[in-house]
Amino acid sequence: MRLMGTAIRLWKSFMARQCNLILGVEGLPLWQHENYDTVVKTSADLYRLIMHTLKNSVAGRPTKRREDWVGNYCREGLLH
Repeated sequence: MRLMGTAIRLWKSFMARQCNLILGVEGLPLWQHENYDTVVKTSADLYRLIMHTLKNSVAGRPTKRREDWVGNYCREGLLH
């Protein structure tokens, strides 16, 4: 699991630098301090995590229905 943590840290560092380049800023924090990473092992894990993310869009109240959230890019009928 140590190797996975190193891979995730390197990926996040690379992505933060790329985003900062695109945004034209330097050293802007990209990741939330209290975030956590999850390894998806099964399709059931993936479904559970996707649903959690979509439900949070409604719980945080940017939209009343998860289908209306602009960050929802799941194709229609993908999730039941």
